[in-house]
Amino acid sequence: MLYRSTAPRVRTFSQVLNFRNDMERLESRVFFDAGYTMDPDLVASLNSPRQRNPGAGISVDASSDPGTNAPPVLGTIEGVNFNGDATASGFYHIPPDIIGTAGPNHVLNAVNTTIQWFTKAGTNQLTQRLGKNGSTAVGSFFASLAPVDGLFDPKVLYDQYSNRFVVVALEMQDTAVGDPINSSRLLIAASDDSDPNGTWYFQAIDTKLNIAGTDTWLDYPGLAVDSGAMYITGNMFNFGASTFRGSRLWLLDKAGLYAGGTSAFNMYDPSTLAGGIPGGQVFTPQPAHMFGSAPGTVGTFLVSSGFAFGSNEAISVIRIDNPLSSPTFTGTFIDVGNISSTYNPPTSSQLGTAQTVDSGDARVMNAVWRNNFLYFGNIVSPVAGADTGTATAHWYKFNATNVTTSLADQGNIGAEDIAAGTRTYYPAVAVDSANNLAIGFAASGPSIYPGAYYTGRLAGDAAGTVQTTGTLAAGLDFYNRRFGGSRNRWGDYSGLALDPADGSTFWVYNQYALARGNIFGAYPTEDGRWGTRWGKFSLAALSGGINGIVYEDRDGSSTYGGSDTVMLGVTVYLDANNNGSLDGGESSTTSTGTGYSFTGLAPGSYNVREVVPAGYILTEPVSGIHVLVVAAATLSANFGNFPYVFTGTAGNDSYYVRASGGNAQIWVGAVPPTTPTYSIAKSM
Repeated sequence: MLYRSTAPRVRTFSQVLNFRNDMERLESRVFFDAGYTMDPDLVASLNSPRQRNPGAGISVDASSDPGTNAPPVLGTIEGVNFNGDATASGFYHIPPDIIGTAGPNHVLNAVNTTIQWFTKAGTNQLTQRLGKNGSTAVGSFFASLAPVDGLFDPKVLYDQYSNRFVVVALEMQDTAVGDPINSSRLLIAASDDSDPNGTWYFQAIDTKLNIAGTDTWLDYPGLAVDSGAMYITGNMFNFGASTFRGSRLWLLDKAGLYAGGTSAFNMYDPSTLAGGIPGGQVFTPQPAHMFGSAPGTVGTFLVSSGFAFGSNEAISVIRIDNPLSSPTFTGTFIDVGNISSTYNPPTSSQLGTAQTVDSGDARVMNAVWRNNFLYFGNIVSPVAGADTGTATAHWYKFNATNVTTSLADQGNIGAEDIAAGTRTYYPAVAVDSANNLAIGFAASGPSIYPGAYYTGRLAGDAAGTVQTTGTLAAGLDFYNRRFGGSRNRWGDYSGLALDPADGSTFWVYNQYALARGNIFGAYPTEDGRWGTRWGKFSLAALSGGINGIVYEDRDGSSTYGGSDTVMLGVTVYLDANNNGSLDGGESSTTSTGTGYSFTGLAPGSYNVREVVPAGYILTEPVSGIHVLVVAAATLSANFGNFPYVFTGTAGNDSYYVRASGGNAQIWVGAVPPTTPTYSIAKSM
């Protein structure tokens, strides 16, 4: 959540600094059924919004399966950043709460407190504040609902059942921090079709609830849909002291809002209705975004962590049946083994500073149900292995039907292939129709800045394993931005969505550290700035390829043949970010006597370049880059290199010299292999 601190607001560079920080998260771990009890860590900290987790079997680092490479990024789009968000909303914000989704022709993302959408080619069609700036709600995305603040904790999704976008955000006023009243509202928006540039419908729900005689407000929403219903969950805290009072579910019939009216809805206490919850309430229940036809009368599943049985972790799963008629709530707890030592993993190190990054807690980040499996992720602190005692992203796969729920698979994302000592946090999961699992996450460590990464696993991959790590956006600097608080916040979550246009491309959206800047007088030691980036990749049908010859272009013809010879050991790479240089995480290979090749490529567009060897000028391709669209076939692309003996400058001109057939060729102020300026025959 985004929460106003007691620090004053000041104006700097004609913009208002909004000194809001998330509440401290609940630290917890809880135990279920006979023998399940509430984790003491959770009991001790339920009065300041974070939690803890449980587990059983498989726990394997990403680096344990180095033979399977993550697919390359097929394209990127730069999203809003620290300064751009302030320009749009009138306030600087931490943490950004990044979230994104994909439609047939657009990607849509939101942060605290800006919404954007782009064409898939990267054209920005909207950047707009979500709610009120320093003076007015007019001109904001939710203007028709008259928001009274800038809004916080946005969530977005694409409803593939009804072909439209959905956006939610929260609003809260608290007299304890100077607001005129105590209030809490949930704001909802739905597009009328798959194009976000058209009509949007809006609805507000009053979420100020009295629980056991205490007024409460809604925080940290979860959002999901099935074919007929919309599910919005959240944690309830009392005003002023912000003590956790429980979690609630708002269950909406989509039809009303989607038709331009108001959706009928009911509010439920799923913990009480499911029964058997130690401590009475689950924390941060995440509803599963459904795909396809659910079994029987199932609507969705609510997933939450923070429970244990002895030394083992456990996950709460509450199944909701008949959501729009007579909902029933059936709870179960899945023992997943001793996979974490605490609900609150340690903060994470970063390159260049002793200031660590707050890498979150063990709450479930998001959940997806597809083909009778339930997928989700959270953050653990492993009890053994290379990542012992550090923040580590973790994924789960449960069997989930209308009859039974059980553990099918799970594993850690150690990402030690990025760098030794890497910490991983804030995972998001998505699944394609072939049950291939994609995972986006953040990472930092003693030798890397905080950045955005991804990995995946094919449905048939070895249990507990994931592919090597792909890079979405490596951090550019260390990050320190606390607005005077104690926590250097990151996250609080990240975005990953399946492209409904093909059912196999994943769009990952996450945060990374920009170059430092924007020092404010009240906080002279804080200069961190965050950026966001979209990227797409696919785990499906890895059957395309690229190959070719790397040759010495002796006649300068830019075509292989004649006296040209094959060159060995030249590096060829897939330039994912198209910056003209080989970066960490980009796929590369070296040429041999038979050329070079890339195999197992996902469908998409690839930028193919070579690292031009010393003493040569690239002649093929003339543009310096092959741009190839790979489908299922293997495409060919050669690289030609024209040799020279040495180069230098004479006055204002550069020159190149080479030997050719016993003669000397010299280019002055020109670049070979054009006609040489001078050609000097050898004297006999």
